[in-house]
Amino acid sequence: MRMNPESHEDATKTARMLVAIDKFKQNKGVGTFDHCPGFGKTREGLMILENCINSRNYSLSPYTNFLIVTPSAIIAQMWEEQIKDNFPTIQHKIFVKT
Repeated sequence: MRMNPESHEDATKTARMLVAIDKFKQNKGVGTFDHCPGFGKTREGLMILENCINSRNYSLSPYTNFLIVTPSAIIAQMWEEQIKDNFPTIQHKIFVKT
């Protein structure tokens, strides 16, 4: 079976993201993603939010509010749009600041 190069690249990128997410969880949700442009920091953040919000185990996910800090107003606006699209019922618990 021949692999699609894009899917292999996506799988590698996702694997790297999961390593970063695991380290973020080990630090109890405190930390900064400082990857190169195009790495997928927004996707990582959305994956973390989804994991925390959907977790039924409070000891693994004791978070009720989330703060996302961005380096610019443009990225903050992009985040706000992503939150509205992905988490419409709890968007009031996710705060985006520049």
